[in-house]
Formats: sequence, C-alpha cells, structure tokens
Amino acid sequence: MAKNLVIVESPAKAKTIEKFLGSDYQVESSYGHIADLPSKEIGVDVENGFKPRYEVSADKKALVSKLKTLSKNAEMVWLASDEDREGEAISWHLSEELKLKPEKTKRIVFHEITKTAIQKAIEDAKKNLIKVPILHGTVPHEQYGKFGGGNVFIKPASHGTGVIAGGAMRAVLESAGVHDVLAKSKGSSNPHNVVKATIKALGLLREPIQVAKTRNIKLSKVFNG
Repeated sequence: MAKNLVIVESPAKAKTIEKFLGSDYQVESSYGHIADLPSKEIGVDVENGFKPRYEVSADKKALVSKLKTLSKNAEMVWLASDEDREGEAISWHLSEELKLKPEKTKRIVFHEITKTAIQKAIEDAKKNLIKVPILHGTVPHEQYGKFGGGNVFIKPASHGTGVIAGGAMRAVLESAGVHDVLAKSKGSSNPHNVVKATIKALGLLREPIQVAKTRNIKLSKVFNG
C-alpha cells in the first residue's frame, strides 16, 4: 500500500503523474465532481442559514467508497484538483465526503504535467504547511489576522458552540479541524482577503505551553487569566 494518495480530476492525468512520483504515491482520479445539490428537493437548509445540502452522485458512490478506503490507509492525502472554482469545489467535496483529517491532508496544484513541475508542487506544499494548534476542538487563544483590506478575529468557544463564522472564514476554520470557535470578519468582504487573513490568524496561533514560556507564567495562568 502506497504511503501517499494523490487525487486528481482526470484519469489520464492520474496515469502520467503516478509514473513521475514513484512507488510511494498512488494516484487516483475523482472523474470530475463527486457531489452535487439534490435534484428532487430543495438544496439548502433554510433553518440553518441556507447552508447547502450536497449529496454524492449516484454514479460516484462506488468511487467515493474506494477513495475513502484508500485515504484511511494512506499516511498523507494530496488533493490535486485544478486551480479554479470547479477544482476547489471538488477538493472541498472530497475532503468532506472522505472525512479527511486536516493533519494528513494537503492541497496542491499542478500547473503543468511534467516531472519537474509535479515534484516541485509536492515540495512547495511541504514547505508551506502550517500546524494549527487546537485545544479541545477550539483555538487556544484569541487572535487577529490581516491580509490586504481583510481583518479577522477568532476567539475560543466552549464545546458545542460550533463554528460561528461567515462563509469564507467557516470553510477555512472547518478545514483546519476547528469545531468550536467565535469568529468575525471586519473590513473588506472580498473572500480572497478574508481567507488569507484567516490563514494568517491560524498561523499565528501558539500552543498554550509556548504562551506560558514566552510570558514566563504558569500554564494554568494561560487559561484562567
């Protein structure tokens, strides 16, 4: 069983990329989108902020089952769909339906299908990976993040609160494995700026023990003020 599972959109790309990456990588294709809004009922939850309700397409259920098994056995899953709106949607649906853990999932993009470009994309993803400290499902402390005109603020929340955040922030926070958090976006409403600002905030988070050492205080003081 390969240590790494790479999922691309096209089966033709999958065969070529697997040759370049070697035996440690198994490359599979999603054959495009795996999920869509239901066709026989309303596709949003009107009682929950009109949250979309997606379902796996009937012709993709066997494929999703196969990918779910492969992802559970892999040490790392690389989502390599295209760098456009459709590609981002495919990666998001794969992450949701396969129930991928953030700590063993990476998002990469191949700008060209050559050995050099593919190997560079893998290395770049490894370099740009950030670790997000999570404590009992929430962030360990309050944190601001800024990118361009976007300003965000995230704050720890008690168990059961859920992810209280706008659409762009919610997507990033949930992808990072945060289950309970209070988050607010100020300034620019441009989704690109909000997403980048949220990633900045997550990147600035520190483990409680790091905060205690920096402030030269006891660990209990970090939580109790």
